[in-house]
Amino acid sequence: MSEIIAMVAGMLEKYENSPKVRFLINWLVVCLTIFVLGGFINAIKWW
Repeated sequence: MSEIIAMVAGMLEKYENSPKVRFLINWLVVCLTIFVLGGFINAIKWW
């Protein structure tokens, strides 16, 4: 996991100003947020 984070951090430094990379990062953040929120709501439902 830490290797992936380091790899992504290296990519971010290289392509920080690239619109495509910014779009990808935003998309990833949205997906992660939805995933976490969905899991959280399910946990509350079954609690």
